[in-house]
Amino acid sequence: RNMVGSPLAGIDDKELVDTRELCNALNDLVSLDPVTETRGNPMWGNLPRKFNIAVSGSRDDYAHTHINDIGLQPCPHAETGEMGFNVALGGFMSIKRVAESIDGKMWIPADRNSVVTLCEAILRIFRDESERKDRQKARLMWLVEKYGVDDFKAAVIKEVESYDRGVKIQDTQPAPSEPFERRELIGVHPQPEEGKSRVGILVPAGRLSVKECREIADLADTYSDGEVRLTVEQNIILPNVDNDKVDALLAEPHLNGNSRLKVNPGMIEGNLVSCTGAQFCGLALIE
Repeated sequence: RNMVGSPLAGIDDKELVDTRELCNALNDLVSLDPVTETRGNPMWGNLPRKFNIAVSGSRDDYAHTHINDIGLQPCPHAETGEMGFNVALGGFMSIKRVAESIDGKMWIPADRNSVVTLCEAILRIFRDESERKDRQKARLMWLVEKYGVDDFKAAVIKEVESYDRGVKIQDTQPAPSEPFERRELIGVHPQPEEGKSRVGILVPAGRLSVKECREIADLADTYSDGEVRLTVEQNIILPNVDNDKVDALLAEPHLNGNSRLKVNPGMIEGNLVSCTGAQFCGLALIE
């Protein structure tokens, strides 16, 4: 499925890793044919089931690494201070089972080569060894449990070494333990850049009409240089809004009156998440 990164990449004063380059590289890994240089990579065209990769950019974990097959959680190396990722594995949600990702006991540097190589190795093992007869057991977590975490780690390291790209996998590093409160994405928030703010807008239950899509595009053209960012919570962010234009944006008819789009929604409406696959799915939840 589509790569998930930080919706605040490049505009966050608490950012540990800018996820944009890494997500683009992973997208090319799975969807770009290296021979024809066109979209559609036959190497990964027959996975046992869907596969999700999330790259988090800060301690907020806006990418929700705990519910993805591969979750890369930013963490500096305890000895060298080099920024890298602890690797979480196996998170998924289904009718039969909801599994939070587990510690893969691995750490890699936060560079393009290391990230792509690790994910390619895990994908290869998953493609060739995961369950294909029982659909409910065809997710990465089941394969990790079949191996055992230590043996799965050993298999990944062996696979990575076979690529001979100079990538070294180390043990999980101690995650930061200082008190930290996850920040809100909806609403008006200052950016590190002087005179700029990001404005998060609620899309109720993640559902948009054609009319609303055009309204969002109009707002983006007027206030955020045409840029719209999406969040895992199914809302949108307009980045780089000039502070002296924020009041005008908040007064826009598209965000007021009978409009479903809101900048300051209530706690229930503002945290409702719907399933992306099926209407009235039982896995829809309120955080």
